Amino acid sequence: MSDEALQIPCALEAGDYVEASVERQRRTEGDSLGRTAFRGLLLLAFVVTLWWPVAPGVWTAAAAALLLLLVFAGPGQRAILRLQFGSLAPPLRRYSIRWSDARLEHDGEAARHDYGWSVPDRWFETDRIVVLLRGGSILEMIPKRDASAEAVASLSSTLRAALGEPVGPRATGRDWLDLGAGVVVGALVAWRMVEALA
Repeated sequence: MSDEALQIPCALEAGDYVEASVERQRRTEGDSLGRTAFRGLLLLAFVVTLWWPVAPGVWTAAAAALLLLLVFAGPGQRAILRLQFGSLAPPLRRYSIRWSDARLEHDGEAARHDYGWSVPDRWFETDRIVVLLRGGSILEMIPKRDASAEAVASLSSTLRAALGEPVGPRATGRDWLDLGAGVVVGALVAWRMVEALA
């Protein structure tokens, strides 16, 4: 195995940071029953409020706010993560990752550290990035963009041997709930606006 296969140069971009953060949440948290129930009750409350014979303009504005919350929660979260990435000093975004069967080394302008494979407890990868986790938090982000296919295969093989299979996304009903909420509230908003203009 060549030395190149044991090293990946990393230039972290906003898209890498966003994907790692969103996927970490999907794969380690999912949606709890309580959280899903709360979202459903919130939707029901707004639907009942919209149907009640009160000032249409007030509830149209309220429904529009809810629609934005439910439908654009994903893009909104991504925008916040991009802002967080923007606060990272450029030296923190450039580093190289080296590894062996025993440990991983992070060598960058702003930070240098190494640790054995007992430190991370889980990992996952997407088409774009490899992420190491510890206690549900991100420990290391390794973009694949500038890595050779041999290096990515070597890293994946080492991670499987040291940490087991990668963490997959948890089952969640959030996407369907958001879509249903968006359709229902959107239809009611349109109905109230037509009623107000009539």
